[in-house]
Amino acid sequence: MDIDRRLHEAGHQWRQGQGLALRAPRLDTPPAKTPPRWWLTALIPLAASVAVAAMVIAVVVLHDSPTSHPIPGGSTSTSFPTTSPTPTPTASTSAQVSRPTDTTGSLTTTGKPAAESLVVTAEIRSQLLQAGAALNHLPASVFTGLVSGLTYYAYDPATATYWAGAGLVPSSSSLPAQVSVTDGGSYVLFRRPAGKAWTAMDVGLAGVTGTTCTVSVPAPVLTAWNWPARSCRPVSIALSVPTAGPLSAVSTPRSGVLGHVTILATATLAGIPATETGQLEFDVSPGPYNQGQPASIEGVPTHGPGVYTMPTGYAPYRSGNWFVTVVYKPSPSQGTGPVPTVSGMPSPTNTHPDANLVTVVTAS
Repeated sequence: MDIDRRLHEAGHQWRQGQGLALRAPRLDTPPAKTPPRWWLTALIPLAASVAVAAMVIAVVVLHDSPTSHPIPGGSTSTSFPTTSPTPTPTASTSAQVSRPTDTTGSLTTTGKPAAESLVVTAEIRSQLLQAGAALNHLPASVFTGLVSGLTYYAYDPATATYWAGAGLVPSSSSLPAQVSVTDGGSYVLFRRPAGKAWTAMDVGLAGVTGTTCTVSVPAPVLTAWNWPARSCRPVSIALSVPTAGPLSAVSTPRSGVLGHVTILATATLAGIPATETGQLEFDVSPGPYNQGQPASIEGVPTHGPGVYTMPTGYAPYRSGNWFVTVVYKPSPSQGTGPVPTVSGMPSPTNTHPDANLVTVVTAS
């Protein structure tokens, strides 16, 4: 329907209700003339009614729209990701990085648990001195401590074993202690399984003239101590090793009880002509070197290289340290150089006594 015509009729009816004082406007009024103010006032109620009607119609249309989907009670709406760009991380929005926590201990490159180098406390130092002294059948009081800079201590978790390495410092007033730290005794390796006592082992000559270690130190312990692979002592150790020669010897036993000990010595000759003849002299003495003649002297004729043993042996008559000295004397017609001698007795001319030629005899 033409909205202008409807507005005109509505206005006409309103004027009739107001009386004959109001005249109806003419429809053919020239467009140039502006209607009076009372005409605009009359249109306000009608315009308001039309606006309300339009709003009602719009609500009805939206209510019936098929795109409206009510959410059932008790269900949860899901938010889907948008295509908006990801914000650049800042100090407050950067992601937290999860770092693994070590709960099993450090591992070596071979996958074995790493050994831990430990501090040598006063208690551990005392224990090592006791074990080292027992190795030489001596009291711990004849040693004053452990060699500075050469003491190591570690724990190997793979074998639940403690390891230590050290050199013993002998007392200046104890000749047996001084002898015990020469050659093989110049360095001692210690091992103690958890809950047990220390075991001491002489390793001072390990690696000398092609010899190998008689003790297998775990690789993680060697790594912790920075020792060479398959070694059993530090490379920095200063060895007191006599110059190799054609004569070597050893006496037995290393210790015993007075009245139940017989000292026997065996000598080996090497590097001499097969036709060379001579004599080996075995001297047994309680020392010191400048106190009279040996308690026993036995001679054995020699015929070229070989192993030669004391004929009868010697039974000490008192307790203390007993030393064996072996001298090789080639026949006068064949001797061409200094007479080789090996001895376990310290002296001004024997600054490297052989600990393998010492027997410690204790009182019964």
